[in-house]
Amino acid sequence: MVEQLVVDASVLVASFLDHQAHHAEALAYTRGLESGDYFFHLPRLALIETLAAVNRRAQRNQQVYVSNAKSSFEQWLADGRITFYDLEESRARRAVDIAIRDRLTGADAVYAALAEELGFPLKSYDTEHLQRFQGPVSR
Repeated sequence: MVEQLVVDASVLVASFLDHQAHHAEALAYTRGLESGDYFFHLPRLALIETLAAVNRRAQRNQQVYVSNAKSSFEQWLADGRITFYDLEESRARRAVDIAIRDRLTGADAVYAALAEELGFPLKSYDTEHLQRFQGPVSR
């Protein structure tokens, strides 16, 4: 059975950069995605956050790492392994409520709101998500 997850950019970034904490675990998640063990539900923000972070954190060859990450997203989307969700009005309102309730950053609240909306666990390495989000978190 395929496990449905809302995945934070922290997991995606760690999977693309081998010098990041949690790299091996994150890579297991993206490999599991590719093999059909997982399906990722992502706010469209995840693409932007991930590519920007990979670009900033890559210690060398930033363009290569960003290109590889971008290609992975494109392939996952083409293979039907991920779904992107836009930040439409009701999601934005839910994210504001969660940001206030759980004292999260705006970006973190977007992921949390999607997890609550869909009823799927949020996979994250972000300390604030893990400590403050009152919804389902995959550790």
